[in-house]
Amino acid sequence: MKKLISIITLSLLLANTSFANELIFQYSKKLSDKKLNIKEVVKICDEYKKKNIDAYQYDQATINTDLGIFNFCNTAKIKNKINQKTNYNLIKEFDIEKFNFNFFSSEDYSMIIPDSKVTKKSTCSMNLKKERQLDYKKIKEMCGIKKIFTKEISCSGPKCSLVNFEFDDNDELEDKWLVVTDFFYGDINNDDYMDLIIRFKNDGRQSAGVITMTTVVTSLKKNKYKNINYSE
Repeated sequence: MKKLISIITLSLLLANTSFANELIFQYSKKLSDKKLNIKEVVKICDEYKKKNIDAYQYDQATINTDLGIFNFCNTAKIKNKINQKTNYNLIKEFDIEKFNFNFFSSEDYSMIIPDSKVTKKSTCSMNLKKERQLDYKKIKEMCGIKKIFTKEISCSGPKCSLVNFEFDDNDELEDKWLVVTDFFYGDINNDDYMDLIIRFKNDGRQSAGVITMTTVVTSLKKNKYKNINYSE
């Protein structure tokens, strides 16, 4: 009798696990519908969050799909809550076809390319209209520099801090990518000035799945641009 109960319990557990696994991919498919408006996307995201699925009990593909949903939903929620109407739109004059790599700065990551080290100033930028992914080697070549410098969050136990990194080896440089997943405009800090919001990842071939970060660039004076210290 005990053996039978154990078999039944195991079967129910496997059935629930399989169902939860299928839900992850079902919601991923739902959210990929381009016809959805932003409010519909947020509603589906809220539904998914309520499922409380622990994706880390599954394989890496499932974990990455769940993380993809998390990143996509965070972007949607930012879009949904920011004010689209402001009195000052100076950031619209910013040339997004020449986006300075140093503007990729969040609470967990910053790319640092000292102007004094750049030998190819005319090509040392990212065209957000055409380019969504560049490896560090390509960025190094575009800027004519010897190394790529970054600050990245590093955790030891419960303590986390920003740590300086240098990359000059070609294998390392090719394995690190700067990936822009989305960009849009809105007043993210409610100061009546329009901001440029960019969602991006510090990714790579060896990455099992990474969190999408947010960098915000604003302009309070004509032709003057700076990062906002935005925290999610």
